[in-house]
Amino acid sequence: SADVSEADMNVDVARANRHQAELWPNPEFDFTWGDVPLGASNPSTLDDPLLNETNYNFGLSYTFPVGKIGAREDSADAAIRATSASRDRVPRAAALEVLAAVGKLATIELRREGLKQLSSDAASDLEAARVKLKAGFGDELDVERLEVEASRAAQEEASSDADAQEVLADCAAIVGGTCKGFDGAAAARDFLTRWIERVPKSAPRLEDREDIK
Repeated sequence: SADVSEADMNVDVARANRHQAELWPNPEFDFTWGDVPLGASNPSTLDDPLLNETNYNFGLSYTFPVGKIGAREDSADAAIRATSASRDRVPRAAALEVLAAVGKLATIELRREGLKQLSSDAASDLEAARVKLKAGFGDELDVERLEVEASRAAQEEASSDADAQEVLADCAAIVGGTCKGFDGAAAARDFLTRWIERVPKSAPRLEDREDIK
């Protein structure tokens, strides 16, 4: 996940800044060279124009960080804690997104099981009605009604298949790879049951949440 990589980089930057906060600043050195002689000197008999006409300035300064090193270290330590908490939050949020997608797949699979049964029953009822009509003691209106119901059941089943493919695409975008669906409704029901059983009975303390940190 690109978000996880970015969170790791932020922690590395914070640690580098912590090391920088421990260091004392370097002294500053300035040098200027003015009145550079070009051409003949005035007077022309002046010896060594670079010594007699030119001026040189040298400066050396240093700022003593009195009372600042400790404050900078405390600030850097706080930045490390903050970026580390963010790094812990990012993969957890991504994992919850994946679980949400898998949960949707599970509910879709259970729905598909019911829709398949409805579609099968509708097809059976339609076939029976056609046989009765062909035998001469059926109602043509009932056949038309059952055709509509069978068509609607088939459309809902196809719609659930499309929903499953959409969720699989969303899951693949999160994990950066291929996601697979459930091998039947039993596996989907087992996942949902186990996930519900693992839900904590009490919420974590507010101060323990990564986003609060």
